[in-house]
Amino acid sequence: MTYMRSSLFRLNAFALSRRLAAFFLLFSLFESAAKSQTLNATIFNSNYTNNSGQTLTLLNNGTSGVNGAYFTNYGTVQADGNFQVGTSDWGVFTQNAGTFNVNDYLSIARNSGSGSIYVNGGWVNAWNRPIIVGESGEGYIGINGGGVYAPNGTVLSGNAGSVGSLDLNSGILVTSQIYKWGGGTGNLTLNGGTLKATREEWNFISGLNSANIGGNGAEINNDGKGIGINQTLTGSGSGSVIFDGSNWTTLRQNNTYTGDTLVRGGVLQLYENGSLYNNGTAAGNIYVNSGATLYFNKQDVFGNADTGSSSPVTVTLNGGNINNGGVFNNLANLTMNGGNLNASGGSDNGWNAYEL
Repeated sequence: MTYMRSSLFRLNAFALSRRLAAFFLLFSLFESAAKSQTLNATIFNSNYTNNSGQTLTLLNNGTSGVNGAYFTNYGTVQADGNFQVGTSDWGVFTQNAGTFNVNDYLSIARNSGSGSIYVNGGWVNAWNRPIIVGESGEGYIGINGGGVYAPNGTVLSGNAGSVGSLDLNSGILVTSQIYKWGGGTGNLTLNGGTLKATREEWNFISGLNSANIGGNGAEINNDGKGIGINQTLTGSGSGSVIFDGSNWTTLRQNNTYTGDTLVRGGVLQLYENGSLYNNGTAAGNIYVNSGATLYFNKQDVFGNADTGSSSPVTVTLNGGNINNGGVFNNLANLTMNGGNLNASGGSDNGWNAYEL
């Protein structure tokens, strides 16, 4: 009798363990299904949150987006086609963690709508097309952490009457170009974080209505690509601008921001209309680190050869270099803590390269 009871106990225990195993398998499959969801292209008209560990795939059989609602992402959102934020109405997409991937156009504010993207963590990746901020409405993107990867460009305003604004406050924006389409208004604010290039581009920043340096400054990194900034960088505060990378960064317009300038890596070239501190008429400080170069490829950036006037701009070499392209410039306020001052004569009228 004792033996039979023992056998029945073992059989019941075995059956129970199999039932538990089946239950946990079903639970695991249910949990996996709950974490992975594939939908046809969808416009979200009510608030939606994609939680950490969840993957939402939106198929490329129409247009996806958020309109008249808030969309918050902590996990993975994969849009195989276009994704629009605010199309004929308002829309807000908040990227807090994980990744948001768009294979086609990522458009903010279409059809006279308004839209905003706030990037606080994780990555927003626009793989194959530009990001359009304010395509035909009022669009905004604020990068407060994490990063945005836009190798095909970042457009600030599309059609006439549209407004596109981008604030880089922290984190990183990796892009090939920041520019404007059509006759709208494009505004860029660099107030912290890093702006990094993905390709050689002579108009890396160009054609905007404003490009302002905020109090937290900016870092512009060419990442080994030759780039040109064909845009005036303004700013009335103390925010400094760091130029970094291993290639050339060329300033092509007169820049009027008032914070310090640090050439931390590569070559900062002044060319065409390129200058600093309002053509050298305002006080400013330029620092050139070891291994970096300040290159004058324009005459009279600081001071004037005809009058012999000097400039209130100070240049400090902290082991860095100054080179020139056979033009004259006044360096009355030069301090050398190591480094090299290399000279080619002022070819236009036989002037010396520098007045010290």
